[in-house]
Amino acid sequence: MGIFGALSTAVSGLQAQSTALSNISNNIANSQTTAFKRTETSFEEIVAATGANQAGSGVVRANSQATNTVAGDILPSDVDTNIAINGDGYFIIAEQTGTVDGDPIFGGVDLYTRQGDFEVDRNGFLVNSTGYFLKGISVDAVTGNLSGTLP
Repeated sequence: MGIFGALSTAVSGLQAQSTALSNISNNIANSQTTAFKRTETSFEEIVAATGANQAGSGVVRANSQATNTVAGDILPSDVDTNIAINGDGYFIIAEQTGTVDGDPIFGGVDLYTRQGDFEVDRNGFLVNSTGYFLKGISVDAVTGNLSGTLP
């Protein structure tokens, strides 16, 4: 390994550690944020595609991995409209794009979250702290059966 290879190895190691420290800092800074999902870091050695028996180059990189599918802790709440998902799945939410006759109009894009800190707004809709509306399927008040299939 020449001087360039040695410097490349050292610099790639510093860059990988910098990425890992950045992820750790973000995890700490957001640890008390509702529904925050940590970012995990793994390190990977870069191996050249030439030669079947070639050893690694010594160059490393950090790979950040989102943990969106990992369930967080479910904690008790004094707010009756706070809800949580125990297991797999997401809440379907939508952003309000306008109003018609006082009712919200939503964009055509469904969004997904595990953030369940909902409150009832002045029109009776469940809205989370970031302003997104919870979508759901209507329930027949008499029978208790679902009244459709689309949220």
